[in-house]
Amino acid sequence: IRGVVSYTPNESNDWSVGFYNGQRKQFRLADITYNNQKIDLSNNEVIGRINYFNSNLVLRQGNFTLGNIDYTYTAPNKDKISVSGLYERAVFEGFTKNRNLNSSNYADTLQYVLNTNYSPLNAFRVKADYVKNIGKITWESGYQFRYQFQEGEFLYQDQNPVTKQFVTNQDFSAIMD
Repeated sequence: IRGVVSYTPNESNDWSVGFYNGQRKQFRLADITYNNQKIDLSNNEVIGRINYFNSNLVLRQGNFTLGNIDYTYTAPNKDKISVSGLYERAVFEGFTKNRNLNSSNYADTLQYVLNTNYSPLNAFRVKADYVKNIGKITWESGYQFRYQFQEGEFLYQDQNPVTKQFVTNQDFSAIMD
């Protein structure tokens, strides 16, 4: 959903108000076969080898809401002063399901990692710009202030191969306030 309303009461004043709300959802699947080996560099002897199939499914989705208000004043000498404000709210979430499987038997799971995340964002921006024509030269200056607050929950879980229960790995998990 998107909407914009503009109002120009005269040649010197221009107002605009906008709103946008949308969402996006995207899956990505990457399937790769790995053939890894370790070699002792002192004698070039193979000291380890593993072949496995990696299936990696990722979901990323988000809901986005933006609102803005803009004002431009054009002076009789064509100098311009513009000010605008923007607010943004977004919620991002998704998962990654990363499975390493025995390349000879896909039913044999060597490692399964599940990552989930939820990360809301609130931000606003205020900016002011000034444009002045000096002969053939255009001088532009401005200032922008942006504030962004993003929190989130990021959970990293390893599946226990015996019990099939997921165990949270604290080294990669976080709750951000």
